[in-house]
Amino acid sequence: MFDKPFFLILNLAVGGYWPGDPDGSTVLPQQLVVDYVRVITGTGPALSPAALGHPVLAFVHLEVTQGHLDEVGDALAAVPEIIEAFSTTGGGDLLTRVVARDNGHLEDVIQQLIQLPGVVRTRTEVALRERVAYRVLPLVEAVGRAAGTP
Repeated sequence: MFDKPFFLILNLAVGGYWPGDPDGSTVLPQQLVVDYVRVITGTGPALSPAALGHPVLAFVHLEVTQGHLDEVGDALAAVPEIIEAFSTTGGGDLLTRVVARDNGHLEDVIQQLIQLPGVVRTRTEVALRERVAYRVLPLVEAVGRAAGTP
């Protein structure tokens, strides 16, 4: 699962009111066993593009000239309305999640994307309603169940 070197900081607390704070006669365990470690990737605020005046959400597929994927990816990072971008397989090379103030603004963003060097064409789908909000907890629970962890 972890394919790069990393450090892990674990906080260990000894003591408390039951059975009491340790003193000079307390025999501490010779071995510390970690049952599990939870992985949290961020604690920042969840911002709503709609609350920022950008309620329109669209998925824009970009077809890119061979050899220009990195160049186009770098250019996408400069477009503030693109909130995510992924390289993909299938009918397009890049899939972007784009937000806009309204449909006219969305068209302006798409026109900006089609003018990027290396972009051959775009295909856009406008989201009508969110059916399943971004979530990871059900996956975490399923992985835990599969591993035999309650």
